[in-house]
Amino acid sequence: MIKYPVKLQTVGMVAGLALLSFASRSLAQGIEGILGPSFNLTAKLGYISTPEGGSILTWGYANGDGLMQYPGPTLKVTAGEMVTVNLKNELPVPVSIVLPGQVGVTATGGNAGALTNEVPGGDAVSVVTYSFVAQNPGTYMYHSGTDTQLQLEMGLVGALIVYPDVPNQAYAHPDSLFHQETLFLETEMDPIIHEMVEL
Repeated sequence: MIKYPVKLQTVGMVAGLALLSFASRSLAQGIEGILGPSFNLTAKLGYISTPEGGSILTWGYANGDGLMQYPGPTLKVTAGEMVTVNLKNELPVPVSIVLPGQVGVTATGGNAGALTNEVPGGDAVSVVTYSFVAQNPGTYMYHSGTDTQLQLEMGLVGALIVYPDVPNQAYAHPDSLFHQETLFLETEMDPIIHEMVEL
C-alpha cells in the first residue's frame, strides 16, 4: 500500500525529446520514524502510470518492505535530532543515499563508493546505515549517490523535511508560521532511458 499519494502530470516536450515531467502534490505526508527519527528504506523497482495510460519501469525507495514510491518516502525530522536511515537494496546494481544540505553524515556497512558507502546490487540482506544530526530547518532532497546520472533518472530521489522545534513554523522565525503545508517535488523523466534499462 502506497502511503504517499502521487499525482503524475505530463508537462511537455523539451528540445524535441520525449521528456515527461512528474509532480507529486499532497499535504506533506511522510514518515516520522517509530522510535525517534529512524527510517528503514529499501531500493526497489516498480512501475508508475503515466497520464496517457502507459507505465514506466522505475527504481525508487520504499518505506521498509512496502512498495517502491516515486518520489521516495518523505522523511520528517526536527532540527537537533540524531537521524538514522537504514538502506537495503533489492535492485541488481549498487545503490546509496546522499543527503545534500546535511553535514557530518556518516555511513557504516556496505562497500565504499565514490560519494558514500553503497549497498551491493542484488543483496537484500546487507544494510548501510547513514547517520547525521538534522541541522538547519528547511526542505531538502535526498537521492542516490551511486551512478547518479542514471539512478536519479530512474527515480531514486525523495524529500527530507527538517522542522524547527517550534510547532507550525517552517523555520526558526515567527514569520514562517503556517497552518497547512503542501510538498511539491517535481522531476523529469526520459521514458527512452527507462525502456533501455528494462531491456
